[in-house]
Amino acid sequence: MIALLDELGIEKANILGNHTGAFVSGEVAAAYPERVNKLILFNVAGFGEAGKEDLMRRFNEGFVIKEDGSHLMERWLARARYVGSAELNHRWVLDDLRCFGYPLYAVWAVGNYCMEAAERFSLIKCPTLVVWGIDDVQEFERLGLALAKDRYFLSQAIPHGKVVEFPSGTICMMNQIPEEIAKAVLEFLDSVNV
Repeated sequence: MIALLDELGIEKANILGNHTGAFVSGEVAAAYPERVNKLILFNVAGFGEAGKEDLMRRFNEGFVIKEDGSHLMERWLARARYVGSAELNHRWVLDDLRCFGYPLYAVWAVGNYCMEAAERFSLIKCPTLVVWGIDDVQEFERLGLALAKDRYFLSQAIPHGKVVEFPSGTICMMNQIPEEIAKAVLEFLDSVNV
């Protein structure tokens, strides 16, 4: 991310990350505080040891093509309940299919970073907006990856952060409720005293 900013000649930027991207964005703000004006973190889960173990198991298993094609339905059903629309789920499945035959590096990265996240995120000093989609939080708990209450590690690590929660928000809430998301983000970016 810093190399991209350098290439574009941007000295300081506002950064937004969702899920895995939120861990990346948070690390950029921790490691390069002079380069981040404001930070927006969407859906950062507090995984804990059990969640880390499950992430690493998922990484080791990866996506496997099955002779009967059931892997296609597995990917469809993985998010069908809460993704919001068949069209959006179709886009997710297409993205997932690109990962078949390749390691799930994003899962590996988060699994290896999650136990250090609280310590690293405590270094973040810039104005920060923390956004949680509660349906996404509950889905992680249903999957056994993270307890809903464990997400508050982020508020403890970044006590100056402003928190906004969307009850029906999921991993795809920027697609599902774009007006509400845009309003929250723009209010934060436009605010002088955050």
